[in-house]
Amino acid sequence: MKSRTVLVKAIASGVAVANIYYAQPVLVEIAHTFGVGPKDVGLVAVAIQVGYALGILFFVPFGDIAERRTLCVGLAAVSAIAMTVCALAPSLLVLGIAGCIAGVTSITAQILIPFAADLATPEKRGRVIAQVQTGVIMGIIFARVAGGFIGGNFGWRTVFWFGAAASAFAAIAMWRALPRHQGHNRLTYPQLLASLTPLVREHRGLRVSCALGFCAFATFSAFWTTVPFHLASMGLGPAFVGSLGLTAMIGAFVAVNVGTFADKYGSVATGAFALVMLAIAWTIYWSGANLAWFFVAGAIVFAIGMQSNQISNQSRIFALDDSARSRLNTTYMFVTFSGGAVGSYVGAVAWQWWNWTGVCATAFAFIACAALVLARFAATPGEVPSRQRARSLRVGS
Repeated sequence: MKSRTVLVKAIASGVAVANIYYAQPVLVEIAHTFGVGPKDVGLVAVAIQVGYALGILFFVPFGDIAERRTLCVGLAAVSAIAMTVCALAPSLLVLGIAGCIAGVTSITAQILIPFAADLATPEKRGRVIAQVQTGVIMGIIFARVAGGFIGGNFGWRTVFWFGAAASAFAAIAMWRALPRHQGHNRLTYPQLLASLTPLVREHRGLRVSCALGFCAFATFSAFWTTVPFHLASMGLGPAFVGSLGLTAMIGAFVAVNVGTFADKYGSVATGAFALVMLAIAWTIYWSGANLAWFFVAGAIVFAIGMQSNQISNQSRIFALDDSARSRLNTTYMFVTFSGGAVGSYVGAVAWQWWNWTGVCATAFAFIACAALVLARFAATPGEVPSRQRARSLRVGS
């Protein structure tokens, strides 16, 4: 696979996932425009997230049977239209509906990642996944930073105009750079959806990855749901919270090399490294609860841990069944985002009752559960690093 193809997939993935987060920094401005309160305007963010979850569940499996370049280009084009409607929305209801559609069609990354895994050779699959996944992380961070800057200087509607233009650009770039690639499977769409549950029963590696993804993303959501309140108690406002997102970019770039580590040593070693990084990050957050620079340092380590966990889990599941990669990713991402929802709720409850100490303790509980799952999986022999597996296949042939 050409380097340009990987780059286009990484950029397009980041552009797509950014659509989910553009609205978060400008919700106050949207509320002022339509004369509503925080509870009502919050439904816009909820609608976008619900749309994304529905897109993962109902559209990502389609990647196993559809021609993937056409599918990705079509999703990006519809995203551009939906974001345009958001920019022109005359009411909060229209904004919410258009936002939901934008969320549904912003799942391009979850099709491009299995697509990249298909085109990559086994010994380089982890690195390629890491490169595309880095685009996703950059998109999440960029959306929060750019949304706040553009919204603060040019208004919230300009944020959605920017998202629409970026989605249109991604559609054109994918059409020009990506190869045509038909999904491996010949099942009908209803059969694809019905096959999700049997895949979970059949593949232990998928169940393990889902559990690890659930726990890690729970700690991620618990952090971002409660840290603004904690930092506010220290006299630090939204600008500092945004700087944490910029700091996380350093960790995301460092974690690109984790893909090579996963190729060489396997997903168990990579997963263990990820959990160690998460534990170190939360130790920094806890021990430096009243020191701003501790949160900057922790954000770097936290990003490395989250990125490593994602690369480890997706490297594991994409090696299970070549013909079902999109459906494997569907199941994994749906469970992972469910962990995020649980983490947000549990983190908020912990903050209400025990403040920052309770949030940190909750995060450590999720990390401990993940460590137990990974340790039990590692105790069962059978997994070999990707390069060893590829070498064995070549010798066997």
